[in-house]
Amino acid sequence: EIDIVEQGKMAWHRRTFAVMLGVTSALGLVPASTLSSKVARWSTVAEKEEEVVLTPAEEEASLTTMITGKPTVGVVGLFDEPSRTDQFLLDVLHAQGVWGSIVGFSADPAAAKKKLMSRSARYSGLLDVLKLEEVTPPEQLASALTAADCGAVVVFGAEPDAVNAYLAAAKDASSCSRVVIAATGPVSDGQISAADDSLDWTVVALDVEALVDDEPEGGPVAIDAAATAPGSIARQDAYRVLAEALVVAPLAKKKVALSRGNDYAVKYLRTLREQGYTRRGEIAKIMAGGLAEFEKQTIADEEAAKADAESKSTVDQDEREAEYKKLMEEAIREEQEKRDKAIASTARDYLARQWTEKKYSSARGLTKEEFIEIEWSKGVKEAAAILGYTTKDKARGISDDDDDDDVFPPPPPPESFSSDDKAKSPNARSLFAAASKDSESGLLVHCDGVRLSDVRYSDTGDAKSPAADVETPADH
Repeated sequence: EIDIVEQGKMAWHRRTFAVMLGVTSALGLVPASTLSSKVARWSTVAEKEEEVVLTPAEEEASLTTMITGKPTVGVVGLFDEPSRTDQFLLDVLHAQGVWGSIVGFSADPAAAKKKLMSRSARYSGLLDVLKLEEVTPPEQLASALTAADCGAVVVFGAEPDAVNAYLAAAKDASSCSRVVIAATGPVSDGQISAADDSLDWTVVALDVEALVDDEPEGGPVAIDAAATAPGSIARQDAYRVLAEALVVAPLAKKKVALSRGNDYAVKYLRTLREQGYTRRGEIAKIMAGGLAEFEKQTIADEEAAKADAESKSTVDQDEREAEYKKLMEEAIREEQEKRDKAIASTARDYLARQWTEKKYSSARGLTKEEFIEIEWSKGVKEAAAILGYTTKDKARGISDDDDDDDVFPPPPPPESFSSDDKAKSPNARSLFAAASKDSESGLLVHCDGVRLSDVRYSDTGDAKSPAADVETPADH
């Protein structure tokens, strides 16, 4: 009542507002542009206010057929199996709370009553509303339904060819207005020709032989109006759908196939239960198209996520390839620098020894640095051969088969070079510095061909910790 009053007030306010705007616009008090914007804004607000979000209980109520007067419901074909009581279907009908009594039609009522004398049937009150009568369906069903004043009937295990006979019997019963038939296989349109608008009917195709007895009720189900072949499902889930089909509006006047739900049905069922839907609400939502819409949206989301992941993967792959290329180039550059330093150092050692041997003969008149500069190309080749870089370079693709045209580090400038000369050959200067000085690990020098190792120097050039068996040169 409060909602109705509030809605009436909002409607009155909207009408009043529209009239006021019309009057002010006619008098020229409000520009037309302002009027249009205000009306559009108010319409948007009104639409948002009128948009109603139903709770699970409210939505379930909207999908449920109201049954009043506590009519009697009949059950056919449920009591013929001696190994089962099949009480669950009767329990669901009793728990619905809309039926005044339940009448079970069986060929042997006494045997059926013995099967149903369970403790749960007594304590739940099922035995208080349950009656058992002897009937041979479908021939005697119409008169039995009329005599028991049944307003609805559930038929279990009907052969597809007998579905029309059961529909005709329910239609002929003057008191019956609802019928749910569980067929043992797919049912064609010609096998439901007896149904008309005077009867609310539902035909559910079941694979009765594949019903699983030891599975609990509550699993994912697929109720497909377009399917023709039913599938395996828990027996209690099948009974639940048959009982709820009497009161779930979207199942009225439909023939459906019942089978086990797929992964999307599992996800949809989890979503509904997190929102607080009951089992009846779940069945109603599935039949109202909720599962089909959920599956369609989920597939679209998965495809979009997959496309996004593939696009991101392509970008990541490009980035990884660029990073890998950069790392490889850096590694090659570092390897080349390491090679050049090693070759330059070894070449200086080799040429220094050559100069010592030849300084009184062919190298007479040349300083050591001049000799190194003149013979640098030869020294580099000898150093590359000594260190094995020529073979390694070939394997790494740096050098070709002809060693004569290999590119080696240029000669270092002698210490007597002027600043202008050094500026003309920066590569030689850097190689010379790399080969002759390392402030972190120490210094290797050559004096008259004698290697003085393990000698460290301070920044000022003073020797520190010299080797015990060598004499530190005064000029260092």
